[in-house]
Amino acid sequence: MNLQTNLEQSNTLSVNYKLKDSFSEVKSKDSKYRPEYSEILPMLESQSVDRLRSINKKIEFVLKEQGITFGESRKGNYIERPWYLDLIPHIINETEFSIVEKGVKQRLLALNKFLLDIYSDRRILKEKIIPKEIILGDPNYLRDCHAVKVPHDIYLHIGAFDIVRNSDGNFQVIDDNVTIPSGISYAMTNRQVLRQQFPNLFEKSSIKQIWDTTPVMLSILKECAPKQDNNPMVVLLSPGIYNEAYSEHELLASKMGIPLVLPKDLIVKDNHVFMKTVYGLSRIDVIYRRIQDYYIDPVSFYQDSVLGVPGLFSCVRYGNVTVANAIGSGVASSKCLLPFSDAIIRFYLSEEPILRSVPTSLLSDEKFIQHVFANIDYYVIKPKQGTGGFGILIGRESTKSQIEEMKQKVLKNPFEYVAQELIPLSKSKVFSPEEGFRERYVETRFYSFLGH
Repeated sequence: MNLQTNLEQSNTLSVNYKLKDSFSEVKSKDSKYRPEYSEILPMLESQSVDRLRSINKKIEFVLKEQGITFGESRKGNYIERPWYLDLIPHIINETEFSIVEKGVKQRLLALNKFLLDIYSDRRILKEKIIPKEIILGDPNYLRDCHAVKVPHDIYLHIGAFDIVRNSDGNFQVIDDNVTIPSGISYAMTNRQVLRQQFPNLFEKSSIKQIWDTTPVMLSILKECAPKQDNNPMVVLLSPGIYNEAYSEHELLASKMGIPLVLPKDLIVKDNHVFMKTVYGLSRIDVIYRRIQDYYIDPVSFYQDSVLGVPGLFSCVRYGNVTVANAIGSGVASSKCLLPFSDAIIRFYLSEEPILRSVPTSLLSDEKFIQHVFANIDYYVIKPKQGTGGFGILIGRESTKSQIEEMKQKVLKNPFEYVAQELIPLSKSKVFSPEEGFRERYVETRFYSFLGH
């Protein structure tokens, strides 16, 4: 299939093959600390290494005591790792945060309207803003969801956006995570633990509060209940203890005061979902799910799934339960949409994008594929779906055999990959007990909620 005539805007040969210096998060061009770091970094640098190591150990101890972990599945083995938190906070000043805040809200609203459209009128495809093959050929576009009404037309109740800074200091979106956004509880824990270690600094500084995060989340989830109810029943549906973010599932359910349930705890009767309890069955109105679309209902989707709730999608069809984020939203997390993100915002909101995406190209044309791999030092190849850095290839950090292996994968399935231009990520300071202060690249995840 040759989509070259439709995809000219998504491929570019105009890469500037000279990487600029990274933007410094902590120092300005005159080598002085930026105002937001002018107090904390001199204070930390004045401490002895032993004192800093002591603070670092306290942080590790608190995280361990609270059971904050993040798991990994590698080669069939599940490994649970302690969560790592650096003692130097990542600070964004109010002016810059305001830009990001408006940008992620705009992006979440546009992607929500995009999902509403592609599962109904498909105007964006009819007007050829996005090639239909990009959407209709994506396995995460679930045809069973077409014309299925979701409460208040909200598909994306929660969105996560991975954002970096380029060499000019401008924020750019490197990835949209809107299917099952994870990490909110880790951000809350990071703030809580650092506040405990530096109470005076937090008291003196004007820091945006996040204590109301889980109450806002719960309010958003209750708002989307399918029926008007003063107190709808909300549950968090987890795949179980072997999920990499299970400790987050526990923490969020606890903070919101809602049941944490596994698929075996739910049952469908007469197109309603019920939770099994010692007192009998309790009807569920809203499911905050942490299970992927294809596994969530073995009757409607992947038949061999042991993680799903049989018959759940039927309950959604009948309007008897809300699933957040909505089933079918996985297509909006495709990196194949990144080349069209500006167009999506303009099409649905009639606004200019506040945040631009990192330049991303589809690998739909063999000539362009050859160009990318001939200049692979300046590209990152990524699967169109996926998180956590799995399956990506950073050209300048890869061996010839790794590059050739990836090239063959792309040539075999070109529509499964995208090429992102390699940009010099910004740098900030971190503390290592072994090496002291050193620089690390920065990528930040921002969250946004959407209510009706």
